[in-house]
Amino acid sequence: LLSLQALDALSIDVLSASIESGYAAIEAGLPAEAEEAFSTALLIAADSEAALVGIGRAGLLPEVIALIEQGNNLLLTNELEAALELYTQAAILDPAHTAAANAITQTNIDILERDFLNNMSSGFSAIQNNNPESALLSFNQALALRPQSLDAIAAITQAQNMITSRDLN
Repeated sequence: LLSLQALDALSIDVLSASIESGYAAIEAGLPAEAEEAFSTALLIAADSEAALVGIGRAGLLPEVIALIEQGNNLLLTNELEAALELYTQAAILDPAHTAAANAITQTNIDILERDFLNNMSSGFSAIQNNNPESALLSFNQALALRPQSLDAIAAITQAQNMITSRDLN
């Protein structure tokens, strides 16, 4: 009886270690190792939900990795929206994949930053071209992207002052 209890305890340890190893392999981008670990877990407990979910994720991992790599390549050429689309496809395939989720978050931040800077740049260009109305529009668009931006608020004030000064003269 003690031998059976020891064997049962050992199988639970092996099951847990296999599942943990499988998920670590998914995070490391190693689909074959993940499938092997989850297969071992399923030999011990064929109804293990964690192992069943894991082996399903491991099977999708090559496609998820390919989508993320394609997205990363698009980032190199500053094609942020196209990269975001690929990261989103990867996250749809595997909603629990942290690299896909992190890539989506970072790319959204990058898009916001790019758009903010473009609006600020357009506004300052309009100021230099003595077009404060256009500048005001651009600065307000920048402020909508970053509502607490002191730079955008200061630029709006500058454009408004230009309009007021011009209207008074």
